[in-house]
Amino acid sequence: SLEQFEQLPLAEWRACPPKKIDLAGRRNGITGKLGGAVLAGLLPVLLRTLEEFDCADQRLGSTFGTALASALGAGGGLQLFGLNTNGSCIGGEAALALATAVATHPSIRIFSGINIEKLRHDPPHRLQINS
Repeated sequence: SLEQFEQLPLAEWRACPPKKIDLAGRRNGITGKLGGAVLAGLLPVLLRTLEEFDCADQRLGSTFGTALASALGAGGGLQLFGLNTNGSCIGGEAALALATAVATHPSIRIFSGINIEKLRHDPPHRLQINS
């Protein structure tokens, strides 16, 4: 098993999972599909305690997106309330699965800057998304 990957303390995270991970904008941190696969393997451990996870601009790919959707779907005692996947290159079926998991998971309040909690309680009659 990996002890460290791209300056991330994987062994430490396995032993004592953090409450917050902020990878947003890391230039020499975990990026790309390989990084996404490594993080996907850690999700079952990380999501036991993780409350905030920001992996914006890391291009982690659909393998990671699918694993994250699956982990969110499994639920359990998950307490994740903030998730940011902007710029993570999660597309196709993985994006659909992740969107569904986020929309239906009761603990997630903020998803990539969108107040999901408010949308659950007061759904809009019309939704405009700007790219």
